[in-house]
Amino acid sequence: CRREVKDTPVAIRLLKRYVGDMALAVKIAQPQKAAALNKKIAIIGAGPAGLTAAYYLVLQGYDCVIFDDREKAGGMLRYGVAPARLPVDVLDAELASVLSVGIDYRPGVCVGRDISLAQLRQDFDAVVLATGNQSGDAPDIDGEKMQTNLHGGTQWPDVFAAGAIIRPTHHAVRAVGEGQAVT
Repeated sequence: CRREVKDTPVAIRLLKRYVGDMALAVKIAQPQKAAALNKKIAIIGAGPAGLTAAYYLVLQGYDCVIFDDREKAGGMLRYGVAPARLPVDVLDAELASVLSVGIDYRPGVCVGRDISLAQLRQDFDAVVLATGNQSGDAPDIDGEKMQTNLHGGTQWPDVFAAGAIIRPTHHAVRAVGEGQAVT
């Protein structure tokens, strides 16, 4: 916080937490959804980028299905952040709000094992890869190394990438921004 040069810094994280808690308590109404476009989007990964992409795409009128190999959504917010820093009940309430716009969440589905990327590309109008940080390596899906250096498409024009799969980060807010950027 730049306030530190004047006197003492503002606790920005605590202010964000307060606003988030108040938003959950007040039950802010969901934004209006656009008319259905009759287009289906598959999203691989239920972390911040995948959830954000699905949320904004659903609001624009797309049908979105999120596939994730874990049973619960949240990605590294759930599995990488200590509950003392992000209480599970707060995370669950936030995720329920996001999913309530009409996102179809399919847990326990590993793309490349349970369903192929080729099948998703056949069944959906587009696919968004939001699998999180791949430790600097391009993810291997169906035996193909994905090229994820572009927001607007990987090696196929109907496959997009979002979040830490493009640019590894430990900041959820950046992954959220990447998720919104593909919409």
